[in-house]
Amino acid sequence: MSARVAGPPGTGGRCAHLALCVAAELAGERGWVLLSGGADGQDGPCDAAGAVVDGGTAARGAQAGARAEEHAARFDSHGFFARERRGALRTGLTGTNVMDLHLLFCFPEPPEAGGA
Repeated sequence: MSARVAGPPGTGGRCAHLALCVAAELAGERGWVLLSGGADGQDGPCDAAGAVVDGGTAARGAQAGARAEEHAARFDSHGFFARERRGALRTGLTGTNVMDLHLLFCFPEPPEAGGA
């Protein structure tokens, strides 16, 4: 698979880009969380291993002046998560390079704040 970038690209890697695209598509939907990250601790030319997103990610970004769809179109996931300030997954380098990991958690009802 390849992607065509029109204009100068932003920063970020494939895992954070996937997470950002999912966050934009499922904005406002409750009951899900996606973790997308590289096992080596690095996703593209930035300090994040990927991102963790949910139905509120796009709204949090918009409140900070970052629109998920616009950043995704510019391949600038790192720029989005730098402004959104919650989703970037930073683990540091792990010394392994096994694979990318994508976990989608779906809840029948969103979990209550504070546990069971």
